[in-house]
Amino acid sequence: MRKVSAAVIVGAMVLGMVEVATSVTITTTTFPVYADSTGGTGEGTPFAVHVTISNWTAAADSIVYIKVNRTGTSGSNYRIWGGSAWGNAANYANGPAVTIDSDGNWSGWIYLKINGATTNTFLAKARTVGETKTIKEDGTHSMTYMDMSSSGTGAWVYGTAASPTAGKAILAFDQDGKVIGSYAIENNHVAEGYDSTPTGYFKIAVPANTPIAKLQVRNADNSIFDTQTSNQWSSGDAGTETNLDNQEDVSLPVTLVSFTATVGDGEVILRWVTQSEVANLGFNIYRAQGEETKEESGEPQDTEYVKINSELIPGAGTSTVRHSYSFTDRGVDNGATYFYRLEDVSLDGKSAFHGPV
Repeated sequence: MRKVSAAVIVGAMVLGMVEVATSVTITTTTFPVYADSTGGTGEGTPFAVHVTISNWTAAADSIVYIKVNRTGTSGSNYRIWGGSAWGNAANYANGPAVTIDSDGNWSGWIYLKINGATTNTFLAKARTVGETKTIKEDGTHSMTYMDMSSSGTGAWVYGTAASPTAGKAILAFDQDGKVIGSYAIENNHVAEGYDSTPTGYFKIAVPANTPIAKLQVRNADNSIFDTQTSNQWSSGDAGTETNLDNQEDVSLPVTLVSFTATVGDGEVILRWVTQSEVANLGFNIYRAQGEETKEESGEPQDTEYVKINSELIPGAGTSTVRHSYSFTDRGVDNGATYFYRLEDVSLDGKSAFHGPV
């Protein structure tokens, strides 16, 4: 998202001579609404949730434990990846220890398993290492736990994404735009308990016999790295594993290095760099306008994207070297907020979207 000619105020509001400080918060910003319910220490299917900490009141660069576990007094039904091993999510020391930046902020993906939990609500908490004071979310979140047996409700999908996505999160969306599964692309340095090669491989637990309308790759800060849509992807029967690449190739026809927007006076310059291209015919630029974004997708609320280039921007066909592109949007107003998406179109008519920025 880029806002044209607009000032940004961060961290506090200034009203006359009175400064009103913002309070510390921890928030689960993205999570799947379904998860495998049989995730013991060495089994089950991990999933990813994104957590954000803002305005941490301890000293800058504090080391903080984060945990995400079910509501209630125990939490032992959740297993959390602490960086080298799975542990009981009820204990802070088993969770990842992260470094809060100098502004008191942190965001990243937390990896979990569920081991037969009966309570389907959870929340995130944080505590400075060596201290006992806890910060927790104001509310809770709900999930549906799936039985992954042949008589159950869940199934697995897997595939191999392009190598630049390694270590990033991947989200599966249903046709209603809900995140129905999430995890991290290999190599993610997590011991899943199943074969997780090669680089780019991913495996996600999702509801059985469910169309997957969109796969989206997210960065550590939850910004969107890449989006692909398909009307071919679907999970199989309960307890089965489906290779999405056999339905429609998951790997990217265009491997994107960067996609940025630079604000000017009455214009926005879009620039993108490709690492490689396979049978790429060219690119289109889409623009949307709006202030608010949807929490799960990062897209603008209640607005549609409109293609703004009159002709296809030619691609490099098939190439294994870097190519740089740019497009200047002069149809903008100073002070307005715009979102941009980049579409690459292959020679066979398929397309994939990148962004938004």
